[in-house]
Amino acid sequence: MTNSRIVKRAVFSGITLVSVLLLTACATTQMTASWTDPAYDRGPLKKVAIFAVHENTTVRRLAEDQVVAQIPAGTEAVASYTLFETLEKRTRKQIRARLVDEGFDGALVMRLIDVSKQETYVPPQTFITPGNPSYGGVPYYNSFDNYYGYAYGQVYTTPGFVSESTIAKMETILYTLPDNKLVWSGISERVNPESAQSVAHELAVLISKELVGHGIIGRGRTNH
Repeated sequence: MTNSRIVKRAVFSGITLVSVLLLTACATTQMTASWTDPAYDRGPLKKVAIFAVHENTTVRRLAEDQVVAQIPAGTEAVASYTLFETLEKRTRKQIRARLVDEGFDGALVMRLIDVSKQETYVPPQTFITPGNPSYGGVPYYNSFDNYYGYAYGQVYTTPGFVSESTIAKMETILYTLPDNKLVWSGISERVNPESAQSVAHELAVLISKELVGHGIIGRGRTNH
């Protein structure tokens, strides 16, 4: 095999791999399922507490801040870490009682519910490259060895391989206060999350869009 053909095969193998990586990199957080109480008729909530349940304090604050930043001005959103530095020492009733006392009429809770691996088989790929009208200095079709050498050199097949992806699944639920009633829930997924910040931002945008669309939070300018 000549050096030029080796280089071409390497190039096409690289193209196949890069294509898969680009498809993965372009993946964003998506809302895969959502539910809204069909009987909800209270109109936009006025003040909502945002809770991100995570053992890492930095991730918790980051996620809550992202949602607060995306909630339109028509509804006031407050990160729970600014109200409760830690939640473990308080009962659920104590937390809800304080929220009600401070005028909150909603509480949004989000958490990571699953991280799984998914394998995708990428089948072999065959490529045909344009060639010169001559091979070896003469028209490629003038003889068997010229034509065969030319034709074989224009077809390249890359081997199949298995690509592994990480899928993070998040659950978000919104309750009204003080009645403690579930009014909206959503399940979202992110393939190969690069960072907690990117996932938190994308999820916050989705949540805001969903809640505005259902009239659960007020419309207004968002702080991107």
